[in-house]
Amino acid sequence: METLHLFLCALLATSQPPPTPDLDLLLVDEEVFVGRVTQILTGDTVEVWREHAGVVVRLRGVGGLPQEHPRHEEAKRLLSRLLLESHVEVRAVPDPDSSEPHHLVATILVAGINAARELLANGLAVYCPPPGGDRELEAAQTSARERRRGIWSRGSAHPRPEAGNTLCKS
Repeated sequence: METLHLFLCALLATSQPPPTPDLDLLLVDEEVFVGRVTQILTGDTVEVWREHAGVVVRLRGVGGLPQEHPRHEEAKRLLSRLLLESHVEVRAVPDPDSSEPHHLVATILVAGINAARELLANGLAVYCPPPGGDRELEAAQTSARERRRGIWSRGSAHPRPEAGNTLCKS
């Protein structure tokens, strides 16, 4: 019995830790993974714990409100209620404009609910058309505008997500 114990101790002492994912590789194609949201960073960006590291993820198809906007904290609270400490499905897409290897642009789903869609439906972000567009997200913003939710509550002439709009990151 003591021999088995010594053998197991020696084996554990010499075994290698599990490999850490190489997050410095550029994402070339869509990647889907499950992780846990550990932090809400801004109104459109969260940290997702994936295997052995946190990954910064910006929501695809939305532009978050700047920190000085009166509804910025409301957007963060909505994301907190929806995502914080939840296991989520992350559908990351390549972001050719990102200079940060640990940052992804992705659709985040929790129990089938699209986090970006929820922000738009509540008027807490603006629709920034991704390549090829996204009818679900566009419809969510249109509905929020028509119902005067969030930033559209006063019939706001909020900046449209067009070229030059600082809410829509390239």
